[in-house]
Amino acid sequence: MVLSSREEKEEYLNTHNTANKLFFVIEHNVSVQEELFLLQQLYNDGLHMDENAYIARNKIQSACLKLDNKVIQNIVQRLFNVTA
Repeated sequence: MVLSSREEKEEYLNTHNTANKLFFVIEHNVSVQEELFLLQQLYNDGLHMDENAYIARNKIQSACLKLDNKVIQNIVQRLFNVTA
């Protein structure tokens, strides 16, 4: 099932925070894989890069460390049908 009405789609687009967007679609009977909640921090770090080079570098390092984790790699492979 997908968001069908224009109002639902606009409300979704106006919803801030990844977790809030996930909860929004769940409340509207859209199936969401639980792993997306686990990956939300990785997504948010990449989405909200800072202009401050030090903070941006820390976010990039954090993302690299998370992506180096075998559990995270397996989740990404399963969700996006990627083979190693």
